[in-house]
Amino acid sequence: YPMSAFLRSLRILRLNWKVSAISIFSLSIAMALGVICLCVSNTSLLVGPAGVAPQHLVTIYLRSPGKDIDHISYPDYQYYRETNHVFEDVAAVPEEIGVIRVGFGAPGQSQKSLVTVTNNSVSDNYFSVLGLRPHLGRFFSASDNNSSSPVAVMTYSCWKRLGSDPNIVGKLVGSLSIIGVAPKEYTGSLFGINGDLLIPLSSNTLSSKREDRRLNLLARLKPG
Repeated sequence: YPMSAFLRSLRILRLNWKVSAISIFSLSIAMALGVICLCVSNTSLLVGPAGVAPQHLVTIYLRSPGKDIDHISYPDYQYYRETNHVFEDVAAVPEEIGVIRVGFGAPGQSQKSLVTVTNNSVSDNYFSVLGLRPHLGRFFSASDNNSSSPVAVMTYSCWKRLGSDPNIVGKLVGSLSIIGVAPKEYTGSLFGINGDLLIPLSSNTLSSKREDRRLNLLARLKPG
């Protein structure tokens, strides 16, 4: 009986395959959205920023007409950072992430492996605000914002995925030269998505208009 019922169900699905396909697709989308919502809620409400003494880290938002919580523009971020007397320092992260397919290999290497990586940008002081030290190499400096040779910091998970090369510093991922690897405890700048590559944030990649608000700000409180 159970086998006959199973075969009957298959015949019904075959006769109504369009409805079945739509139902399966809709269910998949609903499950994916549910997982994303849980991830966002868990990271934003329960899990603190991936830094040293996370209780001293705060997020800064803008309140604007019609919005209780809004993002910050790049000019406003520059102003807050330069005139800040409340926090040790203020870092910025755009709320966006990119996906690219690039070649990976040593400088001058003719044969390179194609890898798919995600990337997002952070201000040059981002890791110092978090209080983290690199697993390998170094983190960004102010000079990296306008460097003629684009650079990137690789996350620990990406470093492991690409073979855990202890000599990764100086090698290329696409056109980006790897200057360092983030520590294992770094869990990401965007709702727990640690991504693969982090690149320096600069005015060259962001609008100079104050109404163009795309940044999340992270600040570290002064001790005491």
